[in-house]
Amino acid sequence: MSVSRAYYQIETVALFGSCLALFALLNMVAGPAFAFAGLLLYGCVLPLTYVLYFFHPWDRPSLVAWILALILTLQRRWVALAAVLAIGVTIKYDIVVFPLFVFFAELRRSGWRGTVPLVAALSLVGIGTFFVLLKIAPGGMDDRDLMYLSTVSLRDLWNLGLSNPPVLALTVPAALAIAGYSRANDFAKAGVHFGLVLTVIYFSQTHFREFRAETPLFVVLLPAAMFGIERLTGGAWKVSGSPTEIHAPPVVVP
Repeated sequence: MSVSRAYYQIETVALFGSCLALFALLNMVAGPAFAFAGLLLYGCVLPLTYVLYFFHPWDRPSLVAWILALILTLQRRWVALAAVLAIGVTIKYDIVVFPLFVFFAELRRSGWRGTVPLVAALSLVGIGTFFVLLKIAPGGMDDRDLMYLSTVSLRDLWNLGLSNPPVLALTVPAALAIAGYSRANDFAKAGVHFGLVLTVIYFSQTHFREFRAETPLFVVLLPAAMFGIERLTGGAWKVSGSPTEIHAPPVVVP
């Protein structure tokens, strides 16, 4: 098989898989109506992953790994999550920071004593896999000039304005996530907190105009965005689903 043919098949299969996985995640978080809405929004922004970009065959498979990691975190299946993190780091190393999402999602439920050892173990799996790969394939990492990439990202924001692909793709889910933050559950709030960290990382460590690398940021904002839709519609669209009930904040009875 030619390299171009292999890339085509990887991209196609992973693109289809990302759609299925995203629907499954949002269905667990908020129910089928929101899952369809989120999937349609994902379809709207997908063309932006091919704008101002260089093709990388690992981006779409990496997104599938990110979504599976979110599903397993929601289900609290930590051994399976560790396996997905190891595979995800092998695909693309940026998922190594995912245990921080687990920290935000689990802290209130499990407390410091339960959360910190869990996050440390997951981090060890991710970082350990990363260094094993560096040992096996030395020279596989580029040097990253933080100041240079941050300057390029700022310049692109100024020059491209509203036509900047990440701005087009992320403004709606980010605004909805902010609107829904106050009524969101712990899992959705974790996405907002983690999204802020990812934004700083992507802005300073990548060419930010290439939205193809920032699709995980889009996905982690969607659960809170579902609550934003619920708030803006006055509850006409009600977030539902057992995970919402499991992770819902405690009700304060006056």
